[in-house]
Amino acid sequence: QSTWAMLQQFFMTPTFRYALMMADDRKEENLVEKESGVLVDDNVLHQLQKMFGFLELSDRQDYNPHEFCFSFKDYEGQPVNVRIQYCLLYTSDAADDLLCVGLG
Repeated sequence: QSTWAMLQQFFMTPTFRYALMMADDRKEENLVEKESGVLVDDNVLHQLQKMFGFLELSDRQDYNPHEFCFSFKDYEGQPVNVRIQYCLLYTSDAADDLLCVGLG
């Protein structure tokens, strides 16, 4: 299941959606200039709130997630490359599992 499918499921769960939109991380905007010269709030929670708020209030059924993708970082603190599928290795109590996260 891709990251987008997971985010769609989160959005379609009203309790989760509204809790996320009301969450306060008590952090100011962290405006960072992208390579295109555009200022972006480099905070993944703020970007999720922006995305969910847009989808909640807009008549449109789509959203350009370029700012979310910029704020979603890899292990080295770099924006993820949306053209690459990333695999995360994690350990559960029962067994070692491989979780692949793709943004495409």
